Amino acid sequence: MKPDDKNLMRVVQYKGKRRSLRLESKFWEALGNIAARRKIRIGNLVNEIAERKEENQSLASAIRVECMLDAEQQLVSARLAKNDLNPELLDFAPSPCVFLSETAVVLGGNRAFYKLFEKEREKDVLGHRFTDLFRVQTSITFNDFWVNLQKRPRRPLTAHVVIIGSKGVGAGQAIFLADLNKEYQFIGATAWLAVTSSPRPQGNKAS
Repeated sequence: MKPDDKNLMRVVQYKGKRRSLRLESKFWEALGNIAARRKIRIGNLVNEIAERKEENQSLASAIRVECMLDAEQQLVSARLAKNDLNPELLDFAPSPCVFLSETAVVLGGNRAFYKLFEKEREKDVLGHRFTDLFRVQTSITFNDFWVNLQKRPRRPLTAHVVIIGSKGVGAGQAIFLADLNKEYQFIGATAWLAVTSSPRPQGNKAS
């Protein structure tokens, strides 16, 4: 094991108590970078991760997942910056837009996207698969749909979706565009949503 990969024990405070936490040095570094960008203390960040982790998931595991998701999100931002498209500018776009990882995990979105899930906080949407938030209605399974997007990355694919938001259920259409790295390898997708009916109480049938 390289020295940089060794586990380091540190004391952090979360849920009002001081606790010892062991992580690889690279994850401590990544955790510090996330906290620095958000201008909060590492302890506060650990508290946030602890609050939203799965009940049977260890805190160390949740932190590793958080760091890996953040790394993917930074990759998306870098790709957008390279294409002279500032992610913050997407907040002014009226249509919801979401960035997905190679496995269709939500990495980020614009304000219009998060507005579909008004009562949920941004951090509660990040890290979920697209199919956790939307029912995708196509003639094939979503997994097959995703494979087709990878096979034909320069061809946008469209699907009808049912939006399952905190305000109820709505309907719309999603246009998926594959994201490629400089070697033209598939590394995720960007989806633009056209909402055709706003979310309404789930007791009513979505159109």
